[in-house]
Amino acid sequence: MLQRRLSVRPAAGGHPRRIHQIKKGCAGRSQQKQLSIRKILEGSYERQIPKPVVRALCKQRDAVHLFSPDKKFKTWRKLWIALAETEKELGPPITQEQIDEMKAHAEDINYEVAKERERLVRHDVMSHVYAYGQQCPKAKGIIHLGATSCYVGDNTDIIIMTEA
Repeated sequence: MLQRRLSVRPAAGGHPRRIHQIKKGCAGRSQQKQLSIRKILEGSYERQIPKPVVRALCKQRDAVHLFSPDKKFKTWRKLWIALAETEKELGPPITQEQIDEMKAHAEDINYEVAKERERLVRHDVMSHVYAYGQQCPKAKGIIHLGATSCYVGDNTDIIIMTEA
C-alpha cells in the first residue's frame, strides 16, 4: 500500500500548490509496470511494437512500419555500410569486397542470432554487430569500426523522425 505525505508549498506569486511525495510502494509499482511492458513486447523479436503506442500514435500502416524495430535494425545496417564506405575513402584497409558483402546482407537480418547474443551481452547494438558479422565473415572486422552505440542509435532516431 502506498503511503503519501502531502505538503503545501507556496509557488511563485505566493499561491500554494500541492506536492505529493511517495514514501513507500514506488518500487512495487515500477516492477508491475515492467512486467506489463514485457507482456506487451512478447512476440516476434523483429516486429515487437508496444500495442498502446500503435493504437495511440500509429493509426496509419506506414507509421507502424516506420517505428518498428525491423526498420530500426535495417537503418543500423545502412549506417554501418555508409560508415565503411566513408572510412574506405579516408584510408583504412577496407576493401570493396567487404562493403559489397555488407550490402548483400543489409535487408536479411538474422534476428534469432541477435536475440540470443543480446541475452548474453545485454547490449542491443553489439548483439546486432555480432549477428551482422556472422552473415558477413569477410566484413566482420569493419562493422561498427570506430563508432559508438550512439552513432547508430541517435542517427537512426533522426532518420526515422525525418521520415515521419
